Parts: sequence; structure tokens; C-alpha cells
Amino acid sequence: MDNKSYANRDTEFNCLFRAVYTNKNIIYLKAGKACGVTSFAKECLTRLNSETVLYINTVNNSSMSHLLLEVLVKHPYRETLQKIADEKLGEKSATLLTSFLQSIPYAGTVVSNLVEKPQAVPIYTGNYSSALEEAIIHYFSSTFNNRVIIFIDAAQNLDENSHQIIERIVSNNVCIVLIITEEDDNYIKMKNYLTGVEGISSATIDFDLPHVKLIKELAIFYGYEIDTEEAEIIGSTAKKNIHRIVEMIQNYEKEGSYKFNELEKGIVLLLYICRFGLDEPTLLSLIKVSPIFSLDDFAELSEIIENLIAKNIVKLSITNGNYKVFSLDTLFHPEVERCIQSYPDKLFYSEIIFQKFSKRTIKNNIPMLQLLYDLSIQFSNDLTKNFAIQLMKAKLKNGENIEQEVVKNSMLSSDDESESIIAAIYYCKERHYGESLKWLNNSIKSHATNPDYLNLKAILLNRTRKHTEARDALYRCIELEYDAAKKNILLSFLIANYMHLNNLHAVRELYDYHRENLHETENFGYLARNAASAFVDSNVIYRAALDNFEIYKDEFGYYSTLTNWGYSMLYNGQHETSQKLLIEAEKGLMSFGKTNLHIIYNNLGIYYLLQRDLSNSFKYLNSAKSLGLNNMPKIFVDINTACLYVLCDRPEKALELIRSIEQSVISHPVDRVRQKYYINRILVEYSNGNTDLKQLFDLCMKYKDRYNPQKTVKKIETYKKLMNENSSFDINMINTLYDPCGLEYWYTDPLKVLSERVLD
Repeated sequence: MDNKSYANRDTEFNCLFRAVYTNKNIIYLKAGKACGVTSFAKECLTRLNSETVLYINTVNNSSMSHLLLEVLVKHPYRETLQKIADEKLGEKSATLLTSFLQSIPYAGTVVSNLVEKPQAVPIYTGNYSSALEEAIIHYFSSTFNNRVIIFIDAAQNLDENSHQIIERIVSNNVCIVLIITEEDDNYIKMKNYLTGVEGISSATIDFDLPHVKLIKELAIFYGYEIDTEEAEIIGSTAKKNIHRIVEMIQNYEKEGSYKFNELEKGIVLLLYICRFGLDEPTLLSLIKVSPIFSLDDFAELSEIIENLIAKNIVKLSITNGNYKVFSLDTLFHPEVERCIQSYPDKLFYSEIIFQKFSKRTIKNNIPMLQLLYDLSIQFSNDLTKNFAIQLMKAKLKNGENIEQEVVKNSMLSSDDESESIIAAIYYCKERHYGESLKWLNNSIKSHATNPDYLNLKAILLNRTRKHTEARDALYRCIELEYDAAKKNILLSFLIANYMHLNNLHAVRELYDYHRENLHETENFGYLARNAASAFVDSNVIYRAALDNFEIYKDEFGYYSTLTNWGYSMLYNGQHETSQKLLIEAEKGLMSFGKTNLHIIYNNLGIYYLLQRDLSNSFKYLNSAKSLGLNNMPKIFVDINTACLYVLCDRPEKALELIRSIEQSVISHPVDRVRQKYYINRILVEYSNGNTDLKQLFDLCMKYKDRYNPQKTVKKIETYKKLMNENSSFDINMINTLYDPCGLEYWYTDPLKVLSERVLD
């Protein structure tokens, strides 16, 4: 590489290297558009040659997982990606790998060694946002021995899901340099998100706009000598745009400057519209549709593309067999800016693309389907519904987020059974179980014996707290299900159903009956995890769950089990062992995003409360409250927080909080909520000097501890004794009188019980 683009940038290099080698794991490199920061970043790839350095640019894609995949499917990373996919996704990697590799159209032969396996499932049901994300996260957590530095150009363009991926892969071993070219709302949202993540150490470096010294040094490189005044005029005229500055210097003694011809304009606009890239034959076929070019122009296509590559306008993305795949390399070259600002030109080429591709059968190619969906809104509303439905199906299979506008434009009809099942799966993914059940009932009419529909309905009855109906439906499905992995999922929901009905005897019977035949099969860990707390010696059951999850490499199952086991230890007074389990669980569950953290945070809040570590207890309970989506977790967190206020000698605040949730407790369908509420309500009332508690005593006796009813009886006897002795409340009574409101992981993705045909 020459050094013409790096003149006078020693300060920025030194700041960046200092941040990298002082173990900063997020570096914000703030720069203006077209100020030379891309060239600077690419030079860093050479200068940081002792590390593994990756460069991605959001010019064509806002998904970090897709951008990283484009890098990892190339040598030398490709073979390791295959191993990670095999290890983490196992036999299920087939459809999943195929699906997420569709994220790179034309990936074809480049990733042909990522072969399919048998027994593929159609819908990603892992515990990450998508199959691709799971492979990416494990790649960075387990592959590199040296430091990894990832440069992300124009990082403010990343979508919101990418913020979570940054959180999950950044570590002491992985440093991410976020090049910010515009401090817009997206940047602020990303900065706020990452600022709230524990363990991130960040630095900010300002990358100045090109100034006089740089302009003069660039002129010398090109063989000209200009004075300070001329350099100032060039900088002002070019509006500090490095591309314009270089262009003006190159044409210093010439008339005019570089302009696109019509064919170059067409190529750039086609690649701008198709951000995922186009191979040479496709690009040529699109150009031929236009009436403004002659056959002679087509012969020049390769030469023109090479010229655009030389000017850093177009780049070679990948090679697809005998063909090269091209994409845009910049949006800030002055000619590119002029080109894409021309609405008539964009409209002309957009219609060419839509007319060509809308007639093809396209399955699972999410970028192409997204483009056709967007263009259909512009050119053909009659096709919008079709492309919206195809896009929904592809994203459901790949586990990707579906925008509300796409759902709206799919206009799913309850009169169409195939559309009803799409809606049922979508709302189940979003955990809107009542809505999912409503749609499923529409599509089940002519599928009365279809196990996919029956299994999903049985689980949705459980998730919507229709416990009696759910019990009967789950039994029927379990009896008919021959797939052990699916049977374990159904049994785990049946056990959760019995737990919520406080029928511990039925839980123990189910576990003992099925353990022998199922303990070596996939998903048995969920059955054991959910059953464990019903047993006096739960340690053996938790250990069995962990062993199963280790065999099948299910990390979410493993760490969620550690959480449940840790709380069990805490509840039984084994605080030291509990802490170790909960801390390990917290570290592991961080990989799965914030959706799953409210349970572990609540339980850690309880641990720190019992240890009288008030600040940590408040921190974790507040986090649990903000992340909890459902009513029961929020109620439990509020009860724990009220008891924490008592410990902080703020009894009035505790009383205000616990009384404010009484109506939510009364209306809740699960008796355990009332059991935990009333026994802790007495504590808060008593701490405020209230002794007229007979009604609360009666309610406590009605809703006794489901694991140990005598525990409730003994607490009530203790309160009565204290009141008879006219003993006032003492903060030291907390550990005796407080009844921790722990949360446990019962959840397993219901979509694990669906077969490969359900979305065909």
C-alpha cells in the first residue's frame, strides 16, 4: 500500500494503538463522512499485523451477523466456521446453515463445503436471535488465540440486533472499533445500549477532517507543490471530502474532472439498489434490459468494472464459481453521491430489477425477498402481500426479527389456514401466546390429527394458563409422540403445568416414570430441570439435567439449570454454594441477550439482600424489573424490593410498594404468587408497626408454601409470638421472616415440537 492517504495521521494511529493495547474492548473512532477514515482503517489492517484484524463496512448491509459471515466464509476462516456449525447445531445444522447462508446471495460454491446434514428442522429454535448469530458468537468465543480487532465502518448504520451481537462477542480477547461517520439517532441508541453493558471498557478517538498540512502532503505525492492558500481553497471547495480533495489535486493542471458515463452510472445504481451484490452475468442481464446501451457497451463491462474498482467505488465481494460478485465500496465518492441523488435514475433501475426478479421463485433468500418486498410497495401493490408472506416465512425459518410493517402488509387472513399457521408461529416467537393460540385455532380445523398443530396447541394452552385443558392436551400429545426430543419438550411443559397447579406428587411420578427411557435423549435436561424442585434431594436431578445439556451442547439449558439450582441452594440456606452457581449462570446467560436475564438478576438480587449488600441488591432487582416482560416476574421483583426497603430502614416506602401491587396479585391465575405475596406483606406491615394482621394470617394459611407447608405455619407462629410479647420489629429479623421470591426457568421454545413441513 502507498502512504498517500495516511499523511499527517500519526496522532490518530498512536491513539488507536494505545487504546487497543490497554485492553479497551470498544473504541469509538469519530470521523466525518469522506474524510479518509476508511483508508485509515484499511491501513490499520496492515499495521496491526501481529493481531487478527477484520474489516466490515455497512455500506451494503446493516446486519453485523451478515457482514461477519461474508468474512468468515472466506479462507482461512471457512473451515473453522464449518466445525463450529457442526458442533453447535449438530444434525440440525442442515436447513439452518442453508438458511443463513442465503444471507449472502451467490455464496454458492464459496461455502459448498458447509454440507447439509440429515434430520434438519425448518425453524430455528435455539436460544439466540438466529442460527447465524449462534454460529457467529461461538466462533469468536472459541476460535482465536490472539487478540481479534474488528473495524466496523459507518457503524452507526448497524441495526438494533447488531448492538446485542457486539455485546455478546466483545471481550478481553475481542476489540471492536466502531467508526462513526454521523452522530445520528442510531449512533446515540447504540452508544446508550453499549454504555449500559457491564464489562465494556471504551475509548473515544476523534478523527479530524482533512486539513491544510494533509492536503499539501497529498499534493506532493501526486507531483505538485501548492502553497497554504491554495490548500485552503481546495479544502474549502471540496468541503473537506477526501475523495473530492484527491480528485482536485489529480486534476490540478487539467481541465474538468472525472464523471461517470451512462454505463458506469447504471452499474453503480444497480449495485446501490442491490446492496447484497450482483454477479457479472446478472449485472450484464440487467444492463441489457435498458434500451440506452449498445452491444459494444457490454463488451466493455469488465473493463469498466475494473476501472471502478481501481477508483475504490466498486469492490469484488466474493467469487461464485467462475463468476465474480461485485458490490459498492463507498457512498461518499462525489460521483456516487451525485448518482444516487438522482431520483429518476434510481426509479428507472429499480423498476428494471423488480420486473426481472419478481417473476422468479425465490425461497429463503432474505435480502432478495426484502428488496422485492420494498420495491413491490413502489411498483406493484398487488404483489406486496405475496412478498411480505414469503419474507415472513424466510425470517421465521432463520429466526430473524420481523418488522411490524411486514406483518401488517402480509394481511394474514384467519380464513386461510396456511396464513393462520404463519401467524400462529410468528406470535409464538414473539411470546404473544394468547394471540398465537387464537390463530392456531383458525388453522387447526382441518388438521385435527396433525401432530404439529396438536403439540403447539397443547403448549400454548399451558402458556396461556389454561392449566386443566393444557394437562389433558399434553397427555394426549405425549402418548402419540414417538420422537424422544419432542416428547421431552412436551413433558417439560406438563411438569411446569403441574408445578403451577402445586401438584408436586404428579411431577415426581412423571419424572420417575420417564427417566429410565429418556435420560440419554435430547432435551431430557429440560424435563429434569423443571422437575428438580419437586424433589427433596433436588441436587441429583439438577446434576442429571446438566449432564444431558453437556452431552447435547445446549448452553442455555445448562446455564438456566444452574440458575434454578443456585436459587434452590439459596432458599435452603447454602449461600456460598448458591453464589458460585448464580455467578457462573449470570456469565453464561449474558450470551443469550437481555430477554432471558430477568430471572438470574432477580435471584442475584435476593442473594445480595440476604448478604446485606444493599447496593448490589438494588442494582440487580432494578435490572430484573426493567427486563421482566410478564406479570409474575414483575410482582416477585416488587415483593423482593419492598423487603429490601425494609432492610434499608425505609418501611413506609416498602409499604407503599407492596400495597400497590395487591390487585395484580389477587387477579393472578397462579396461587404461588399469592403465597409469596401474603407472607411478605405481613413482614412489611409488621415493620411499619401494624399488628392487626389476622386477615393476612388467614390468607397465608390458605396459600401455604408448596414445597414446605410447615414453613408457612412456623412463620405465622413466630409473628404471633412476637406480637404477644409486644416485640417491635428489628432489622435483624429479616433473614428469619423474609420469604425470598425466587424465579425459575421453566421456558423451552414451543417451536421445538414442530416438524420440517410446517412452513412449506
